[in-house]
Amino acid sequence: MKVTFLIIFSFFSVSTFAQFETKFNEMSAIQNPNFDDYDNLVFESTTYIFNHPTDEKSGELKYAKKIAQFWMGRDTGFTMPSFGDFIYH
Repeated sequence: MKVTFLIIFSFFSVSTFAQFETKFNEMSAIQNPNFDDYDNLVFESTTYIFNHPTDEKSGELKYAKKIAQFWMGRDTGFTMPSFGDFIYH
């Protein structure tokens, strides 16, 4: 039972975060995207960043940071962090 759970959880976590590049490209192609359409994506990307801060070679981390940076200077209804790796990548 534990093995089955770990396999399912591993597949879910990989499939959830593997789409950051695609979603970033779709979002950045829109001239004026509506935050309400992307709030879940911002939550997933910032969660990924804070859960995997040392995984610098990961493409998922790179695009998760790009998603966070994209929304930093925009009106989202909450303040995005403006420190650390969000700014430098």
